[in-house]
Amino acid sequence: MDGKDCNIKNLYTKAREYLKMLSIEDLDPSIKVGQLNAAMQQIVMIVRALATKTKIFELDELISALTLLEVEIILCDEKLKDAGCSIIFVSHRLEEVLRIADRIVIL
Repeated sequence: MDGKDCNIKNLYTKAREYLKMLSIEDLDPSIKVGQLNAAMQQIVMIVRALATKTKIFELDELISALTLLEVEIILCDEKLKDAGCSIIFVSHRLEEVLRIADRIVIL
């Protein structure tokens, strides 16, 4: 196995770790993002942000393609809070906001 194959294997391993952290274990990291549905593409963006040690997420209608269950899996996961991540969540779907937010500001 050459260095490039080893790096790709390590990348996939890390991606699986972040996906597992979000309780999303059925997404194959080797699939190209363009082949994923809109919901899975949103999840990949969030995983990418986690991998770069992002501490503040601004999700302005970013997750509109996700179901309420997918939103809860990602945003209500205590592991994100334990990692010191904060999420600014902008949504017109009040039901989501009420179910997942610790604090709410209405403008």
